[in-house]
Amino acid sequence: MSTRGSDGLGKSICVIGAGAFGLTAVKNFVEEGFEVICFERNSYIGGLWHSTLDPTQTSTLTGTVSNVSKHLAAYSDFPLPDDYPLYPSAKQIQDYFELYAAHFDLNENIYLSTSVTKITRDGEQRKWIVATKSSDGLSDTHAFDRLIMASGSLSKPRLPHIDGLKAFEGEVVHSQNFKDASRYAGQTALVVGAGATSADSIGYLLDAGAAKVYLSHRRKFVVLPRILRGKALDHNFNIRLAIIGGFIGRFMPKVMLKLRSKMIEGWQNEVFPGLKDHPALTGARLSGNPENSIPLISDHLPDLLLSGKVESVQGITRITGPNSVLLTDGTTLDNIDAILCCTGAHVDFSALLPPSADPTNPFLAPDGFAALPSHYRDTGRVPLLYRGIISLQYPHSLAFLGHTLVLPGSTSVNDLISMGLAQLWGG
Repeated sequence: MSTRGSDGLGKSICVIGAGAFGLTAVKNFVEEGFEVICFERNSYIGGLWHSTLDPTQTSTLTGTVSNVSKHLAAYSDFPLPDDYPLYPSAKQIQDYFELYAAHFDLNENIYLSTSVTKITRDGEQRKWIVATKSSDGLSDTHAFDRLIMASGSLSKPRLPHIDGLKAFEGEVVHSQNFKDASRYAGQTALVVGAGATSADSIGYLLDAGAAKVYLSHRRKFVVLPRILRGKALDHNFNIRLAIIGGFIGRFMPKVMLKLRSKMIEGWQNEVFPGLKDHPALTGARLSGNPENSIPLISDHLPDLLLSGKVESVQGITRITGPNSVLLTDGTTLDNIDAILCCTGAHVDFSALLPPSADPTNPFLAPDGFAALPSHYRDTGRVPLLYRGIISLQYPHSLAFLGHTLVLPGSTSVNDLISMGLAQLWGG
């Protein structure tokens, strides 16, 4: 087997991150004859699927259940165990990753408890210089021909700007730091943002005895169950729909978006007819962009909204007192004890990669993307990559996993992505 790959580069490769995408990259590149080393800062593999009480780590909550069925949550050549339920728990997904690593002998390629502290580019030698530091304090540097960033897109919490926040005497916490719902027993909580994380968090707050929960969101959203028409929700997205949708989308993209929105809203109204006229999904709210909106998957949130156990309210305008919040419709909420921001996270490569390799650096945008700098936001960085994967500056040696929007089945799709990338770079 050749020791050289595409562009005449060697086959030593560094994978950063041993989560769902990093693991499959290690396996697929080893199979193509690459010399692979993976650095993982945590003491475990699995990434965010490993539930932890560490407030600095983004992770699933202890009772989180996958929103993707086990058939699409699996890697292409290693199905989830037969005794797993249709929608596995976070713990079962974590166990599955450990089984996968053991089955393909990946652990010998993975250095746990080892953080990457800096990455530089040796242009003369065409190498990536990776500086690391282990949990025991040992620092080292390593040279690689190629580099894959598989540390995910949820590295840095995105906190909304709220006027008057300093006057608030309650607790303001991002969902990354939300680990113990029992702390909010008997309290009134305002959850900001309507997504999968907020739906899970609301359930935990109520189960832990929260006195009142408000859901604050500016946009309308669509909520779907895990089971639709007697089968897993993602089983309703079949090849026939994909072919028809792809054909229409190619020639009439706006028509396709309308049809997609109508189909998803129809599914929602079929299962949760009471939500059709609910103020959370109607009224004076902004409409989400159908092109990049992801339906909220929850089996319990609709019932909580319809029963009044959770009250949907408008977005926050500002803090007006020690425990009071003014909303965009003029309503004031009093006696708020905690604000939980389920507002997502964004990627930040600037601390690791040199500016010349950082795909979120707006000044690297070519002429075809001249509008990017003017729309750049520090809290909403979007990596500029070929097909959401390959660096435009270093296409033969730098790639990023986890930045393609796939619905559903991101694990299986990124498995295929790393297969293709390994073959591309293999020459």
